Amino acid sequence: MLDQRNKEPVKGQYFAFNFLAVKDEPRYGQPFVKKLGCAEGEQLESAGPEGRDFYCNGQYLGTAKHFSKTGKPLKTFQYKGVVPKGYLFAIGETRDSYDSKFWGFVNKQWIIGTVAKII
Repeated sequence: MLDQRNKEPVKGQYFAFNFLAVKDEPRYGQPFVKKLGCAEGEQLESAGPEGRDFYCNGQYLGTAKHFSKTGKPLKTFQYKGVVPKGYLFAIGETRDSYDSKFWGFVNKQWIIGTVAKII
């Protein structure tokens, strides 16, 4: 269920946003739903031999894959520092999720609302 009144997700909460991170991406402008993995003001680090392992405040978030399901090479977002004010690091639930590990931060202005799972 989408709550368009709440545009301030908390860490671990799902939120919907318009995907505006990569202009030449076919999904540009479409709504995405991801989980807030690292919030503004928190410490984000891409680590490991190729910078594909992501940590927020030292807690492991996930590893970026080398290739998409179709075999296309994937670029990895590289970052070490504090998540800037007005931005979030979004993560998906599965290893195949196309998320911030690949395209970087979500601008909070893109947020449509928070999302609650219906069981």
